[in-house]
Amino acid sequence: MKKKIILDCDPGHDDAIAIMAAGLHEDFELLGITTVAGNQTIEKTTNNALRICDYFNFKTPVYRGMSEPLVRKNQIIATDFHGETGLDGIKLDKTDRQPEKEHGVNFIINTLLNSNEKITLVPVGPLTNIAMALKLEPKIKEKIEKIVLMGGSCKGGNVTPFAEFNIYADPEAASIVFSSGVPIFMMGLEVTNKTAPDEKIVKKIQRLKTKAADFLNQGLHFPKRYDENGNFIYHTLHDVVTLIYLIDQNTVKLEKINCEIETKDEEKYGQTICSNCDCKDNNNISSSNIQTAVEIDLDKFWEIIFEVIEKY
Repeated sequence: MKKKIILDCDPGHDDAIAIMAAGLHEDFELLGITTVAGNQTIEKTTNNALRICDYFNFKTPVYRGMSEPLVRKNQIIATDFHGETGLDGIKLDKTDRQPEKEHGVNFIINTLLNSNEKITLVPVGPLTNIAMALKLEPKIKEKIEKIVLMGGSCKGGNVTPFAEFNIYADPEAASIVFSSGVPIFMMGLEVTNKTAPDEKIVKKIQRLKTKAADFLNQGLHFPKRYDENGNFIYHTLHDVVTLIYLIDQNTVKLEKINCEIETKDEEKYGQTICSNCDCKDNNNISSSNIQTAVEIDLDKFWEIIFEVIEKY
């Protein structure tokens, strides 16, 4: 039976590959794509989602979601890593397609309430849409199978020393989601940082000559960054880990944690404060609804990626 999912995203190069995986892999019934401001503004992330769907001929409806964080005044975007369009370096045609008239948050609420089966939410951007849906209609908790998200870290951030980008972009939203009681599977920087390909993998991708392989190859080459030895640093596929985990749970090792989101301390704003990631010496850990990824099998990860890009 296909897994019913809603993909909530802010495309974004790695979001783009997540859309590709969600739409092409036979394990998923992709009910809809909701967009959120994050890697770029809501106008650009929504347009990017529509253009990606056109590229792959996906008929999946796209819903425009929240355009700004719930509380924080200074909205952040990731132009340095995703460019002015959010997908710089990937050649995509313009599209006449428009997002659905229904707001993304309303789509999430209505789809969950009207479903006879539980649905998995896969947010790979700031958690603004998910938090707003939970606040507006708490009854949706009963219809959420789990939330498999990309974000956070137990060991330090990538936008500040403490905070990972998706959580930092809207910490108050993340706090609502993490304290909701819904089962949460956090794919944080501990594992997602390991998903940048090496030269051998990139050459294998380039040899495939499929439309999907070409799309992936383009996405891996922005921004232009090099290490201290002059070697090119390919784009990391942070968001794709969520989908790979859902396809094969053996790809990722998880451990239960307690986790709170820092929303008061200015220096540590957006930190995912994780306690006892090794699950030892904590009498309360069994009641936690949160699991975090601690290891990833990169061979399996890339095996599934190649299964996807061979399809189209």
